[in-house]
Amino acid sequence: MVRIITHNHLVIINPDGILYIYQAKAIASGQWDLLNQCQLPYVSLYPFLIALAHLFVPSWTTSAQMVSLCCGMGMLAVLYPLLRQFYDPAVSRLTTLLFALTPMLVRYSADAMRDATFWFFFLASMLAFVVHSKQLQSPRRSFFWLLTSSVFILLAAWSRIEGLVLLPAACLCIVLAQGERKLSRLLTVLLPFLLLALAGGSVLLLYGVDVFSLIRLNEVADKFIQPMVSYQELRQALKTLFSGYGFSLLGNFLETSYHVVWLIALGSILSNAMESYFYPYVPFYLLGGVVFCTQSRRRSDFLYVLLIIGASFVLLCAHVVQTWVMTYRFIALLLLPSCLFAGLGIQTALDWLAARPQWTPKKAFAMVAAFIVLASLPKNMRSIEDDKAVYPQIGQAAAQLVHNQLPVGIAGRRSIAHNWIVFYANADSTTPLCYHDSIVTPGSVAALEQLMRARNMQFFLWEELAWKNGSFGHSSMEFQDRFEEMGRWRHEDTGTLILFRLKGEHEALPDA
Repeated sequence: MVRIITHNHLVIINPDGILYIYQAKAIASGQWDLLNQCQLPYVSLYPFLIALAHLFVPSWTTSAQMVSLCCGMGMLAVLYPLLRQFYDPAVSRLTTLLFALTPMLVRYSADAMRDATFWFFFLASMLAFVVHSKQLQSPRRSFFWLLTSSVFILLAAWSRIEGLVLLPAACLCIVLAQGERKLSRLLTVLLPFLLLALAGGSVLLLYGVDVFSLIRLNEVADKFIQPMVSYQELRQALKTLFSGYGFSLLGNFLETSYHVVWLIALGSILSNAMESYFYPYVPFYLLGGVVFCTQSRRRSDFLYVLLIIGASFVLLCAHVVQTWVMTYRFIALLLLPSCLFAGLGIQTALDWLAARPQWTPKKAFAMVAAFIVLASLPKNMRSIEDDKAVYPQIGQAAAQLVHNQLPVGIAGRRSIAHNWIVFYANADSTTPLCYHDSIVTPGSVAALEQLMRARNMQFFLWEELAWKNGSFGHSSMEFQDRFEEMGRWRHEDTGTLILFRLKGEHEALPDA
């Protein structure tokens, strides 16, 4: 219910969602050559699911959000049986509730993002692998679940390439854990990947299509090399900077940073992890970690998740050092396998409460459940980026002005605001429209008019802050002779926003 409410509170989709919907439109219309022509050089599983959902849901935006919502719900449906492999029903229910209400997971389950799809297949792979490890005495069932886990790894990696961390974790677990038929089990895990390599190589040789680049497998090798290259480049840049400042506050800081670049990367991961795990819930994970340390010899069944967490942590460190970009949703690589530690922490809390005088297991359960719900409710119930509602309003206003004759051409400078407005003006169009085609860099108002008429674009978006550094267009008054103002809005990120239309364009439009 909370996720449905959050879905309804979402005012505007993430800019990345616009690109996935573009790809979904290309898939639905059979224009396969357009898949990697709008900023994204790859295609994930998510646009295919959007195109499938659009067969049943008329709105492209709603289709994208419904895929995320369904996968987010599916993730919880997979999480509970995974937890039941380790804990009793009470602990499993409370841990599932905790994940159902974790704000970061709620937030991205309502948006047009591929993360929820990734989470579903990630946990599905974990569940299949754990079930396989508990059925080693039945070879056929064990191999079936192991093969299923490997297929889910492929689907998780197709959703987000980071899903490949599950592969080395699974292989290492097979090698290190007790059990027979290790070689045959390793081959079973690798079989889908070997088949993919064979199929991709055949397509490349026969048709010249690099399938590996389209699904980002070519980036795997780069992750072993580029972080070290970026690390050395950053250290060299810091060395040059602090040498120029000498003995000063900034110079001393830069010199210290030069020696502890790796520590700054750890700090970036930690700060984002605290927010992603959600501060009120962090004690459960910490308590579970402490209890695990005291029971590590008896909890050999945690080896698999420990390997996943270790591989994920190394990957996140490499990513930060390479790009210095880290967001909350990347921490899902650590958060999802940490579910067992959350469960262990909740189990310990329940046992402690139930041992208090006048407390029963039912009261302890209710107390923990109430804390989980009440701690997250304020954050989950608030509107998401409601200040950006102005952008869909402008796009919808432009569409109404041309009586929803699509596509709606809106020229403008490159900006996120322009991207959103072009998308929402054409949200109902089945034609893939890349916002790059609407970006203009003219040298004068006359050149802008000529360019718009050549591209059959009716509207022009003037953003105060985007135009202030240009060679012209500092004032909206410069456009009054050739354009007519159709609406005026304001946002703190862009300043004044004005939607102009070419003079004479409305005369060619039919009546509504």
